[in-house]
Amino acid sequence: MAVADFDASTRPVDQASSVSVTVASVIAASDAQWVAAIGTWVIGISALGFTATQLWVSGFRPKIEADLGRGKTAIRVRIRNRGRAGSVITSVSIVGDGDLVVEWVGSETAWPTPFRIGALEEAHLMIAAPNGKEFIPGKHRVMVKWAGKSKRVQPQPVDVGFEGLVSLLPPGSEIGPMTP
Repeated sequence: MAVADFDASTRPVDQASSVSVTVASVIAASDAQWVAAIGTWVIGISALGFTATQLWVSGFRPKIEADLGRGKTAIRVRIRNRGRAGSVITSVSIVGDGDLVVEWVGSETAWPTPFRIGALEEAHLMIAAPNGKEFIPGKHRVMVKWAGKSKRVQPQPVDVGFEGLVSLLPPGSEIGPMTP
């Protein structure tokens, strides 16, 4: 397989003659040169894909799950960082319709202080409803905020009770109250 590029020029055969001859030079690439060129492109595109993937996994990538306990009086929130960078979770709250914070779930039942989650770490938070109150499936959601971002998660009902359980944070993650 050869690809040709013709460079045609007209030259007189001799000075006394008016007959001219067209001379064409052919530049062709061999099969080996095409394989090398295509291979170079494949390696370059693969390197770009690898670099983009590494940039994506190097950030803070939380996976947030929430479970509503059997008695509907406690929610377990799991925050698992799948990325290589840590971040500070600034608030975890229960929101209702229109993302309004549910008033009866005060700071004593939601997680009151910010905390840090490092690379590949996980936190389990227990949010209990005050006496006589219940979380309503489909209405109450968990909202987690970090670094100017937020995510809302619908708690999934499970057949396990969370009443009386304590929250678990990664070691050294408590950083205390933040000031604006």
